[in-house]
This record gives sequence, structure tokens and C-alpha cells, in this order.
Amino acid sequence: DKCYINDFQAIPSKNGKKYDLNISAEVLGAYKNSTVKATLYDGKEVIAEGEAAASKKTAISFKKLTVEEWSAEIPRLYELTITLYNGKKEVMTIRQYVGFKDIKIKDAVFYFNGKKIKLKGVNHHDTHETKGYAMSFEDLVKDVELMKEFNVNCVRTSHYPPDPFFLELCDHYGLYCVDEADIETHGIWDLGCEGGEISHKLKWAPRYMDRVRRMYFRDRTHPSIIMWSLGNESWGYKCHDKCYEMLKELTDIPVHYEGVCRTKRYHYDVFSEMYTHQDDMIKIREGKRGKQYKEVPFYLCEYCHAMGVGPGALEEYMQIFYSDDIFMGGCIWEWADHTVLVDGVPKYGGDFEGEMINYGHYCADGLVGHYRTLKA
Repeated sequence: DKCYINDFQAIPSKNGKKYDLNISAEVLGAYKNSTVKATLYDGKEVIAEGEAAASKKTAISFKKLTVEEWSAEIPRLYELTITLYNGKKEVMTIRQYVGFKDIKIKDAVFYFNGKKIKLKGVNHHDTHETKGYAMSFEDLVKDVELMKEFNVNCVRTSHYPPDPFFLELCDHYGLYCVDEADIETHGIWDLGCEGGEISHKLKWAPRYMDRVRRMYFRDRTHPSIIMWSLGNESWGYKCHDKCYEMLKELTDIPVHYEGVCRTKRYHYDVFSEMYTHQDDMIKIREGKRGKQYKEVPFYLCEYCHAMGVGPGALEEYMQIFYSDDIFMGGCIWEWADHTVLVDGVPKYGGDFEGEMINYGHYCADGLVGHYRTLKA
């Protein structure tokens, strides 16, 4: 229609023991009598509603709502509708599930809804044995249900924002999400460049910020998101600094980026590392690894690499996670193999015509096989 809702968001905020829900809608085009109505449902019961004149900056706020909080253990959702009217005629309605959550970092401890949590996570790629990265809705459901069956409570969306349906499923089933921007600079090694060369050149900052911005504005209403990630393995930090500053103006949700741990900045809102040895984690706990490790919560965005005879030392890692509140937990690399079926035979590195013969199997490093059954 010539007048329509182009964008919207619904962001909860804690207000004492209750919650506010701040709704905004961008309406483009105009009618003389156009209005926007927002309604919040608990099942069939209306628990809040409001109306405002339609504009590019339509704002409706629900104050001091008595609601149950969303968590991975109890993924409590409410249904929100946002309707555009021309006089009394309904022009357009958007439905969105929303959840209420509160995230705080205090004294280097990560609190979710006022409670200390441990992330028992995996890294998830969109991958399928015959469809590649074009997973169906049913494929995504299968992944999420398997994760819940095996007590996974967190997913890092390595290394890009996932299919939007995946986040919907995390909202409904209950999985904490680290939503990751599609930024990585491994490829420039092939050009003879250092890994951080792009990340340290601010002329690239608009490209970095564009990818982070697109992730944020697409996914901001999902209650399952507990951290934003500024990408993967891009070394430097100057362009990431610009992304961080942008996000902090938009959201209170913490920001993570592992690559900064090897720079003088060390960390953003949490300290992120990969494959940290258990001995070094004990040094962090005992304050013997450097004061920078005691400033914020510690998160292993990748650990226990599940390739070959891995993942090893999982029990030791879990004991360390629970030994100190500074440890948030982490995400195992990775959820599923990337092997593909060719004439019914699973294949990976070196198996294809024209490839250099090798025994590399970095694409076969999942906790489950490409067919989503457990490995022996």
C-alpha cells in the first residue's frame, strides 16, 4: 500500500521488579487519519495496548508490565501485534513474539535476569549434507531439538547472522544466542597481507559497521540474543572499535569479539578467547595471568575442538567453569560436520576431482555427523 510499516522494534527494559516495553514503528507514506496500534497478548488475553499517530518515528510504550521473564530454561514469550490503520480500515498488521530479559555485568560476573548463568554452548553453521547452507525450516528444527535433548543451552552463530527462522526457534525452544556479524579476514592471507591489516585501516570501518548494523537491525527484537559478536578472526580492533561504539549507542546487550584479546585493548564487554588451556584458566581464577583477565567475565567462544578423537577435556573444562563466577562457559567447536553426500557417499577434503590429495578434515569436526546422528 502507499502507506506502510517499513520497520519496527520492541525493546524491553527492566523497571524495578517490572518491565517496560518500548515500541517504535517507521511508517512511510501517509494518510490523513493514519494511526498505529500496538497490542500485547498473553495467549488470548490482552495485557497492554496503545495507539499513536503514524509517522516515521511512531512511538508507543507499555509501562510497568507484570510479566514472566524469558530464559533458556523457561522460554516465556508474549505475542505483539502492530497494526496500521487508515481511519478505521486495517491496512497492515505485523505479529512478533517478544520476551522480557535483563542482562547486567557486575564485578566481572555476567547476570541474566539477576542470576549467574553458565553457557553450555556449541558453534552452529547453516550446513546440510545435500543442500549446503540452504537449510530448510525442518532441518533447523531438527538441530534445535537435538541441542535441547543434549542439554545445550547456548549457540554462537558462527560466523554470520543465521537464517532468521533459527533465531525464532531459539526464542521458542529456549537457547541463548551469540549473534555474530559476517566479518572475517582469513582470505587476505592469500594476498600476502597480515591478518589485521584490514581491521586496522579505518577506511574499511564503514564496511564493518554496515555488516554489524544489518545484523543488529534485523535481529534486535529476539529475546534469545544475549551477546552481539563483531565477527570472527579478523585480528586488529580499530574498525571493530567503531562497530562497538555504534552498538553501545543502540543497545544495552553486551558485545563480544575474540580477536581483540591479542591486542592492547584485550576485551570489549567480555573477555573472549579460543581453546584456552585449562592451566591458563586456573591462572585467571587465581589472578596470576594478568589484571586484564579480572576486569570482565571470561567466555570461551570456541573450545574442545570436536575433530578426530576430540573433544577432549570436556569434564575438566566444566569443572573450571563452575569453580568461579568469572567464567561464563563457552561454545564447543562445533555442532555438525560439513561433509556432503555424493551418490550416497559422505565426502570431504581431497575427495573431489581436481583437488589436491590430502587428509584434512576440518570440515568433519562436529559433535554430530552431517546426518545429525551421534558419532561413535
